[in-house]
Amino acid sequence: MRGRSLRVGTWLLLSALSGCAPSPSPSPSVTPPPIPAEFVPWPDIVWQVADLPLRPLELSAERVLAVTATDIGFVAVGYREIDGIRDGTIWWSADGETWQISDDALLDGVELVDVSSAPGGLVAFGVDSAGDRPQALLFHSTDGRAWERLAAPGGGVDTYPSSLAGDASAVLASGIDVDGGAVVWRSVGGRSFERLPVAGVASKAVLTPRVVAGGYIALGSAGEPPILLRSTDGASWTSASIDGASDVRGTRLVVGRWGLVAQGTWAPGCSSTASCAGQSIAWWSGDGTAWGRLPAEGSPVSNGASIVVPAEEHGLLAIDGANAWSSPDGWRWRSLPEPGDGSIVIDHAVVRGDTIVAVGAEYGEEDGSSVGRILVAR
Repeated sequence: MRGRSLRVGTWLLLSALSGCAPSPSPSPSVTPPPIPAEFVPWPDIVWQVADLPLRPLELSAERVLAVTATDIGFVAVGYREIDGIRDGTIWWSADGETWQISDDALLDGVELVDVSSAPGGLVAFGVDSAGDRPQALLFHSTDGRAWERLAAPGGGVDTYPSSLAGDASAVLASGIDVDGGAVVWRSVGGRSFERLPVAGVASKAVLTPRVVAGGYIALGSAGEPPILLRSTDGASWTSASIDGASDVRGTRLVVGRWGLVAQGTWAPGCSSTASCAGQSIAWWSGDGTAWGRLPAEGSPVSNGASIVVPAEEHGLLAIDGANAWSSPDGWRWRSLPEPGDGSIVIDHAVVRGDTIVAVGAEYGEEDGSSVGRILVAR
């Protein structure tokens, strides 16, 4: 729905979510920071469904899984499926509204899962979905339009890709091997990737790595209480506890301009050796040193359905198929105009200036088929 005027000075927490367990008390206690003077509230944005190329009639599934912004527009990656075979697909757009597609044969049998800035352009990350054994694969482009398949990274067999973290100086690729251990590759040129030895605190997981000043940060210990990992080179990592409670797990890390947010789950009474469904929770830190649990009531970072991404001078953006919110830092949230009716499942989003591009899919109620969708707001 359209037509909400967004004004400075009316920041309120959203109403409590129904059906949630009581929120855990902060551990340790962290005081909400003041709203930064540089924070810029969103203008009165309007959402629309972007214009995508026509789909072949024989497609049984299509999904847009990740998107990134470049100096010349936006690039998104995902897959199209026919007769159970998934082929990688790359979409690009100058404005986020009208998109073109690259479904080159070099992407056949590849499920693309992420895309990132990299030295000399962009890198896309995927897995060979047609072979008998999983193999991580990487692709490079100078402009997001024409792509080349890079030499298979060392140690890429029996590994599943997860995330990319890159900029103009280097790109880090993380994944997991078939035994559940962390796998990390790094490239300083964007075209040749070296598998790094990962040991110690980072050996179990290097989740959602992010580029920060001086190197990288990531979440560690997927099956244990979450820790924040830091590294200057992607090989040697140090750690700091986010939450030591035995019944919490971390799933995703978001680096905002005015603080870090980690998302995860909380399963009270669940032992460390059990697999339990829990409620979603989130933590906040100003610098990655001291962490505290964010209030759960009304917060999209704790509702289990929202994708949270950095939004430049707008702080943080949270979005699902029916709602969107803005926050300077993860503490105070304000509703934005609704992106849709909830029929589109959002997998990722990116913000450039006053433009939001959110990607995902719309699923058929009866046959489980899916159609890739991209939403844009400005």
